[in-house]
Amino acid sequence: MPPLRVTPAMTEHSDVLPSAEAVLKARDVTLIDDAGAKRDFGDTLDELHRLQAKRVLAIFIRHFFCGNCQDYIRAVSEAFANPETDLSPNVRVFIVGIGAHTLIDHYRRVTACPFPIYTEPTGELVKIFAMKRNLTIGKNPPTFSDRTSFSLFWSGFTQALSRIWKGDAHKSGNPAQNGGEILFDFDDLPEGYGALTMHPVWYHMMKTTRDHASIECLRDVLAL
Repeated sequence: MPPLRVTPAMTEHSDVLPSAEAVLKARDVTLIDDAGAKRDFGDTLDELHRLQAKRVLAIFIRHFFCGNCQDYIRAVSEAFANPETDLSPNVRVFIVGIGAHTLIDHYRRVTACPFPIYTEPTGELVKIFAMKRNLTIGKNPPTFSDRTSFSLFWSGFTQALSRIWKGDAHKSGNPAQNGGEILFDFDDLPEGYGALTMHPVWYHMMKTTRDHASIECLRDVLAL
């Protein structure tokens, strides 16, 4: 794919790229899907590449009951409601949570998310990518949500209550763990090497509990 064209929105939401060592470590971290099936992070990216993806955006969310992240994924899902037509043919997106895999179906329903959703509940992956932990909401409200703090809290609280009898009400993930977004590019090595290389070309780390990159920024990142 052509080199990433940096825009003002991307500059506003950019952090230092993860090192090659960090990406190598991340490849071996296990993701879990909604059925409980396990697959390494690197294998997940490689599979998308085999499906013709040249650029993959991984969106890391906070805990599964976080109202801010739910509003964000709803906004992303509305912006790219039909990934087959709303994204370029060689671009893929997937979501990574931090809670129990049994909550993935619930999360997909409440956000109407059309993208694959996985989880990495040990916290190893977000640690490798140096994602922050705090409960700071920040000064600037997000553009993807107009709900009050109480509304967001109440929504998450009632969702947790609804999961008590399913046994995963307290398994949504560390409430202080923030996420972010990483865009990966792929390059084929010369014929005969028998391997693929992946490397991050853009990284946004959440500084607060509602600091996801804007939809405008994602459009720029995905060259849409």
